[in-house]
Amino acid sequence: GRYLRSQLSLWDGVRNLGRPNPYFSPVVGVFVGALRLIGLSPAWAERVLHAAMISLRATGAAAVMAQRRPKDRTAVALTALVFGFNPIVAEFLVPSGIFFHYALAPWLVWCVQGAVAAPGRTAPWKWPARTALVIFAMGAINSASLLYAFGPAVVVAAGLVLVEARGRPERARRPGLRRGRSSRRVRQARPSGSRSRR
Repeated sequence: GRYLRSQLSLWDGVRNLGRPNPYFSPVVGVFVGALRLIGLSPAWAERVLHAAMISLRATGAAAVMAQRRPKDRTAVALTALVFGFNPIVAEFLVPSGIFFHYALAPWLVWCVQGAVAAPGRTAPWKWPARTALVIFAMGAINSASLLYAFGPAVVVAAGLVLVEARGRPERARRPGLRRGRSSRRVRQARPSGSRSRR
């Protein structure tokens, strides 16, 4: 109860002269609080929390792969398994504050990739809203571990922008090339037609 009450404010006025709440994480707090309300012990609530974080990480990685290869179910399943169960998970799962940001990293990549690679398929506000929701879910459990969340998204965004910038001249040339090829075919077809008429 004390922890849940602390999630109602971003400011901690108890310690010293006050400071920003260093353990602000309403999503984790509400999730664990709900588990405790239904009767789970603290040990089992923590186990369920860890299982949910692993699932969150695995499904996020699968969603990213599904954006790139929507028809390749094998690649999607393997991506979920590799990202859900690997040495990093075994190392950082116990300090849940670090692992939570690591688990949300694929979802930020999913948001960035969807906004940059397919901007016209959905309403313009949906991808920014999804990104804001993921960032709000991170909270402020561990400031340093935010690098785990934002690092991959920044790299993917830079890569997509570079690929898009290089692809625009190519797409601009293709219609001209096609028109040139079609005009050549028409010119080559005209003499043959005139000969057949004669």
